[in-house]
Amino acid sequence: YENSSRYGKLGYEDEYERYFKSLLSDVERRIKRGQERLRITQGDPNAENDPHSLKNETITKIKELEEKITTHVLKSECLGNDCRIDEAQQVLNECEEMREEKKKLELQLAEEQANANMNKAMEVCTVCGSFLIIGDIQSRLDEHNSGKQHAGYAKIKASLEEIIVSLY
Repeated sequence: YENSSRYGKLGYEDEYERYFKSLLSDVERRIKRGQERLRITQGDPNAENDPHSLKNETITKIKELEEKITTHVLKSECLGNDCRIDEAQQVLNECEEMREEKKKLELQLAEEQANANMNKAMEVCTVCGSFLIIGDIQSRLDEHNSGKQHAGYAKIKASLEEIIVSLY
């Protein structure tokens, strides 16, 4: 067929070109969606919700609460020494509320650290749209590159380029 006079005139090549372009546009959409998903889950260094800044913010809040707690304890001792028991008790109640808030922040910080340790840095394959772990062992990357999906999309891209070159 490729050597015949009807090659390129029956529209088969145009149909293949349209089909390959639709497949590649689907995989491009999947790649963009995967990159967006990774940006959201792993965080973007330029984003406002940077996990490191949230962690630092939580740590500073905990330190501020510790300082407030110590000042309130000293204040309540001074009030107790001055025989103002009701005021001292009120300051101690405020101190207990701050300790509870501090415990909550410490639990939140521990959860953030656990989540940060569980999330592995990933990237999206630019050929097939699969998720790959950054810094993974070479044999796993070789297996991915020789896999059916990756090899299929690579072959589709190469075939589309051949069709475009041969027709135009």
